[in-house]
Amino acid sequence: MYVLLTLTFYFLIIVCAIFIDSVSIIFGFIGAISCTSISFTFPGLYFYISSKKWNAASTFKNSVTIVFIVVGIILLVFLITANIIEIVSY
Repeated sequence: MYVLLTLTFYFLIIVCAIFIDSVSIIFGFIGAISCTSISFTFPGLYFYISSKKWNAASTFKNSVTIVFIVVGIILLVFLITANIIEIVSY
């Protein structure tokens, strides 16, 4: 199973390297995924999970945390869509 997964990723990377002309497209996707995950989604998820585990946060803090996570997901979808539109128009 591990070998099959590794070979699949390898061939996916090779196909992307053949068909993608510009490195800026790759950096756009990496930036969209990592920036929203590091800034919004992961901190919100960590706080929400830890507050549920130890009953440490109030309802207001949990609501704000959920809004934080949703904003991160919305930004992720928006940035990925912007990158796809850039690829199509390129």
